[in-house]
Amino acid sequence: MSDTTQGTTSPEQRTRYNATLLEYVNDAVISMDMKLVIQSWNKAAVQLYGWSEEDAIGKRLFELLKSEYPKDSRDAVIEILAEKGWYEGEFVHRHKDGTRITILSSISVLKDEDGEAIGYVEINRDITTRQTAGEALRWWAHVFEHLDWGVVIGGENSTLALMNPAFARMHGWTVEELTGRPIVEVFAPEARAEVPGHIAIAHKEGHHSFEATHIRKDGSRFPVLIDLTAVKDKEGKVLYRAASVFDLTEQKKAQKTIEDSEQRYRYMFESASVAMFDCDVSALKKAIDRLREEGVTDFRQYLVEHPDFVVEAIDSIILKDVNDRSVELFEAADKADLMRSLPRTFVPETYERLGEMVLALANDRDHFESEAVFRTLSGKRLYTYFYASVPPAKSPFENPLISIVDITDRRHTEEALLKTQFAIDHAADALFWIQPDGLITEVNNAACEYLGYTRDELLAMRFNDIDPLERDWETSWEELESKGSITTESSHTGKDGRRVPVEVVSNYLNYHGKEFNCAFVRDNTERKALEAQLHQAQRLETIGTLAGGIAHDFNNILGPILGYTDMLLEDQEEGSQIKADLERILKSAYRAKDLVQQILLFGRQGERERQPVHIHLVVREAMKLLEATIPSSIKLEQAIDSECGVVSADPTQIHQILFNLCMNAQHAMRESGGVLTVGLRRFEPDESFAKMNPGLEKGPFVELTVSDTGHGIDRATMERIFEPFFTTKQVGEGTGLGLSVAHGIVVSHGGTMTVESSPGEGTTFRVYLPRAESSAVEMTATPEPDAAKGESVLFVEDREDVAAMGKTMLNRLGYNVTISTTGTDALEVFRQNPDRFDLVLTDQAMPGLKGTDLARELLQIRPDLPIVLVTGFSDVGSPESAKRMGIRGFVRKPMVTRELARVLRNALGSGRNSGSCPQGD
Repeated sequence: MSDTTQGTTSPEQRTRYNATLLEYVNDAVISMDMKLVIQSWNKAAVQLYGWSEEDAIGKRLFELLKSEYPKDSRDAVIEILAEKGWYEGEFVHRHKDGTRITILSSISVLKDEDGEAIGYVEINRDITTRQTAGEALRWWAHVFEHLDWGVVIGGENSTLALMNPAFARMHGWTVEELTGRPIVEVFAPEARAEVPGHIAIAHKEGHHSFEATHIRKDGSRFPVLIDLTAVKDKEGKVLYRAASVFDLTEQKKAQKTIEDSEQRYRYMFESASVAMFDCDVSALKKAIDRLREEGVTDFRQYLVEHPDFVVEAIDSIILKDVNDRSVELFEAADKADLMRSLPRTFVPETYERLGEMVLALANDRDHFESEAVFRTLSGKRLYTYFYASVPPAKSPFENPLISIVDITDRRHTEEALLKTQFAIDHAADALFWIQPDGLITEVNNAACEYLGYTRDELLAMRFNDIDPLERDWETSWEELESKGSITTESSHTGKDGRRVPVEVVSNYLNYHGKEFNCAFVRDNTERKALEAQLHQAQRLETIGTLAGGIAHDFNNILGPILGYTDMLLEDQEEGSQIKADLERILKSAYRAKDLVQQILLFGRQGERERQPVHIHLVVREAMKLLEATIPSSIKLEQAIDSECGVVSADPTQIHQILFNLCMNAQHAMRESGGVLTVGLRRFEPDESFAKMNPGLEKGPFVELTVSDTGHGIDRATMERIFEPFFTTKQVGEGTGLGLSVAHGIVVSHGGTMTVESSPGEGTTFRVYLPRAESSAVEMTATPEPDAAKGESVLFVEDREDVAAMGKTMLNRLGYNVTISTTGTDALEVFRQNPDRFDLVLTDQAMPGLKGTDLARELLQIRPDLPIVLVTGFSDVGSPESAKRMGIRGFVRKPMVTRELARVLRNALGSGRNSGSCPQGD
């Protein structure tokens, strides 16, 4: 350097010289503020990392370069810098293109003229390629041998070619024993099938991480994490596969502990944040001193008389500094923003509480604490705990330090707790807090209500006083502590001794070292009743389906017997022995038919056509018939309301309900006599009735009651009382169908039936039927049908015996008959000559093409064709839907000559959508 430049360089020239020098050094030189935000970025940094100066400045260093810390963490580095003022070590950074760069970094703390830390300067040198290949290989060999986790390289044919001792040791083998073995042998058998898939992913992606289960030499299993890398040449061909294998046994065991620890740590970390203000109150103190000089001694009274002084006093306070938590708490952009905008955080309540702080200063107190309300710069209301510490007179510190703790969440929580407590006290479910010794420490109103105890009485009891456990309390508590939550069903004992079925949800809670069972208890009385009702309904529905199927087959068997017997009777001479015998056969067959009708009624497959009727007239008519059959030892009483209304029903079935119930009551009183009471009244269902019968439609009902003073019914019998063929009567005294048929009729009418009884107390059956709005109609007699005129009938029936009997019956009635045994054959015969047949008589239940499906096909060909359906049960819908389909009538199985003649003549004499179409069985 020339003499003319020495000693004459200005500070600005030296600064420019130093800046130019930094731009030409080979190492990256980076300066940052205390938040690690980049302030300068020289050319070497641009060359090293690929980021331009514009890209880098303003970014946080570790985020821009995705810093990795092989030795010390970022927090540890900052601590060392704070302690020593410098740090040197190796870091791993990322180039802009993602390349990893190993750098040697030297970091120093930058300080201002007063010695206060204002930032950092970091000098980074690329040492990625500094080591020679031999040194790297020796280093990696050393690392390979001494790694704590397993490393293995796969050879040809997927064998274990090379591994470190840690890999062999974690599997219980030596390196020599495992070398050359197939890779899949270290996997548990159930995991081996997935190995090829993982390898394929690694080949495709280059790297693949997954968890698996490995097996040791002794057969024990352990979880592992595998980082699998496929090493490829320049052409992309896989040279070999390398995997790092980490034993996860301890990690899995500690997983829950880690999660709990993290949760506790997060709670402590978040709750420890405190905003700090450094305040200059010198102007306020001078104002207070002036007031003293003016003779003010009662500062509280003075502030009351001069409220503006508080505002002026607060405005005179100067903020010297705030911490980062303050910026965050008050939602400011930075410290300067908060210090400049602090008055905006005040609300009227703030001045009220800060007035107390002014009073504390005036009275020379060393501290002040209170709750205060602020608002953030975004306008949110902020509840805080405010603590001001005032340094003593001889302290080296002059400014009070104010700590502000955010208690907004606590205030909200307190409000929420009040709401929660209100909700718990008014909840439908009972709540108990129980100690490990069983002592009840807290209950809600619902607990008192369902047990009948006062709150004080329950708090003096133990839980097993109301809930007798099958196991001892200590064992139950240990199970709850291990599982955390247990749901059980039990029965609790109320103050009056009654047993209440309940569901108990017990929850284990450890609150500040105290253990509790927080138990929610729900009264299951109503649910249990509904479950029992549902179970009974499901049983009846299942049995009803079975009964309907049996009745259908029995009808097919009974049909030829009735048909042939009926036809043979017409050929016998009056008074002959054969005719008498045939009449006995026919009578027995009709009894069998009636039995089938009862079975069908029980299975809800014997629906009959209903009409609006005045039910009180039907009941009174039935009672006249019953009076003659009831023995004199039984007194008959009636309570029938003639204004109870109209129901939509089959009168015959109403007769049957009443007859079956009265016969059952009569049987219960046959030995000792008694009183049989029949009642009929309007019934308006309440909320309780609707809950117990959720399937019933809403609206008014009629209640029919049949009560007796007989021997009563025990609980076991009541559970099965509506099952078909179940009876307590002796053999020959009953079929067991009476009550089940009555129940089936009631349900089919949209109603329900209940029974109330206990041994020795008599029995009451209650029948509920929906009231109808329409007017009752009168029944009309059915006219005798006209004789056949030789019409041609296509009779479709898959059973040969029924087909043969039907053909004979139709021939005797005067019809020409063609038989088809399947719907498909019948359709083909009809297509050949659609005008050949005057009527089609078809069975409904046939394999393949059903009767209704055949009817649709035939009517597509010839819309005016009369079709009559033969059915044993109602599986074709209502008569109205049958008419719309084009079917003109039904014949019930088993077929009877007179009924068949009437339906066929009606079908032949009616239009397509008119005439008789009675509901089938």
